[in-house]
Amino acid sequence: VDKRGVPVNTILVSALVTALCVLINYLAPESAFGLLMALVVSALVINWAMISLAHMKFRRAKQEQGVVTHFPALLYPLGNWICLLFMAAVLVIMLMTPGMAISVYLIPVWLIVLGIGYLFKEKTAKAVKAH
Repeated sequence: VDKRGVPVNTILVSALVTALCVLINYLAPESAFGLLMALVVSALVINWAMISLAHMKFRRAKQEQGVVTHFPALLYPLGNWICLLFMAAVLVIMLMTPGMAISVYLIPVWLIVLGIGYLFKEKTAKAVKAH
């Protein structure tokens, strides 16, 4: 957010993604929608896997602290493992579906991009805090 309260980086990323979608539609109009939907499914798989992993880590940390949760998750930790197995099954099905495998192959690339973005944000936050 700049000094006027405008989320400049968010707008730039959104514009970049929109431009990428337009480019994909221009280069491969017959398969653009399917490819973009496959990328959305891959993003959803990543999100649900991260939610399950974060929940397991959170609950483990709370148990080590001796905290009893008032609203325990149903079937913990089995439910988390079922979710992760389901996400793995979705990825396997996507690998076997023509046109969707590319989005599964791009998951590690996307995770690396997210990791670099996180490290950059942390470095920037530390630099701002130091001043």
